[in-house]
Amino acid sequence: MGKFVYNALTAIFGSSLTEDIVSFMSLVISGMSSFFKDGGQATTVLAIFTGVAGSLMTIYLFMDIMDKASKDMVTLERLILIFVKYLFGMIILVYLPEIINYLFKLAKGIYDVVGNENVLNLSVSGAKIKYFGSDKWPDYSTVSDIFEKKSVFGKGVKSITNNLGLLFTLMLTYLLSFGARFAAFFIAISNAVTLITRTIFAPLGVVQCFDEGQRSAGIRYLKKFAAEALTFAVIVGILFAAGQLQNAVLAGILKPYGGELTTDNVQEILGSFKMMGSIIVIQLASLGGMMKAGQLANDIVGTH
Repeated sequence: MGKFVYNALTAIFGSSLTEDIVSFMSLVISGMSSFFKDGGQATTVLAIFTGVAGSLMTIYLFMDIMDKASKDMVTLERLILIFVKYLFGMIILVYLPEIINYLFKLAKGIYDVVGNENVLNLSVSGAKIKYFGSDKWPDYSTVSDIFEKKSVFGKGVKSITNNLGLLFTLMLTYLLSFGARFAAFFIAISNAVTLITRTIFAPLGVVQCFDEGQRSAGIRYLKKFAAEALTFAVIVGILFAAGQLQNAVLAGILKPYGGELTTDNVQEILGSFKMMGSIIVIQLASLGGMMKAGQLANDIVGTH
């Protein structure tokens, strides 16, 4: 039972949740980096629909001219403007592989900044909390005696029955931590698949990039691509914010105990509805925040 208690406490006090999610997303992004590298597979798949997109763009050009001609709105100035927009659209189409690659590199660069170990450690060490005599949450090998031999919760069936309420709370917290991991992993894989799919059909998506300026369907398509790529960084930002808030709450609760979690006070602290309620709410909020990470990324990019 000691190992289970340690794992549940790690979900509350440790940084394993953030580390596991960041590690997995870094693995996914590393895999996509080879796809989006210069001259890589992204360039190859974009070429599939580039010819079709160029033809559609030319068709839309003549449709626009015919529409204005039917309304007696064709003047030399309007005609020049139409062809300038057409030229601008063709330039975007020709340089689309470079645009897509640079958008991904920009999003990856932002992710690398917010996912930096030194930045993430602020959410762990910023509250100045001690855990069983250590400045950071210890590995199980260093505290196994506390959880097994000294047995924080006792041993045998009697210890389980005497601590059913605490064990239920720890199990709930552990399940929330597992749910957060699953949600982040699902979002990471889903975004990776969506990014590659958007890349394949990008030439068709940006065909109408010269209508309505920056609000055109083509520009919106590129913005949505950027938002999908930026979602990885947003998830890390949500985890960072939740970690900062959780550490602040823990620091306040542990203040009467000298800011340290020990074998003497761990059961009392875990039995505090104020602390466990706060932690569970924060973890639920971080889980909900990750589910809305895509929406926040779209707001940052400014998609409509």
